[in-house]
Amino acid sequence: MDEDPLLRKLRRITQDAELRRDLLWLRAQEKDDEESRASLERVDPQLRQRMEILLADTRPDRMEDPGARRREYVRLWQQRFDSG
Repeated sequence: MDEDPLLRKLRRITQDAELRRDLLWLRAQEKDDEESRASLERVDPQLRQRMEILLADTRPDRMEDPGARRREYVRLWQQRFDSG
């Protein structure tokens, strides 16, 4: 029997530490949570570089419209999840 798609996604997030840190960093960025971003970057020194590459074409943190900002973070999250 095929595994449930949601379960497959959750399994992937729990088993891939780099992907999990990337997604947590994006969420912290969206929430302007500098403390969480800094903690994640201390654990993973290459994290900021990976995220700068991901954010190179867009800067949702500079978007004025909260809806557009949230949609862009969702798009980035999906882009990162799908690339891993």
